[in-house]
Amino acid sequence: IQDRSISGRHCQFDLRNERLYLKDLNSTNGTYLIIKKEKQRVVGDSTVVRNGDVILLGETELTITIYED
Repeated sequence: IQDRSISGRHCQFDLRNERLYLKDLNSTNGTYLIIKKEKQRVVGDSTVVRNGDVILLGETELTITIYED
């Protein structure tokens, strides 16, 4: 992602027990979930990310799409 406000180690995604988790790695600009048009900063332990969630990294929005077999 080419966005100057995103660091090389900004956040981490983990797949555990068939769930996707998101964790901020103490980034300067933060990692956010946009829920019902409100930004909520991801802090502390990993946060569950669901299909259709929007993640904000710097000035870049990512929409999560989870495909199941």
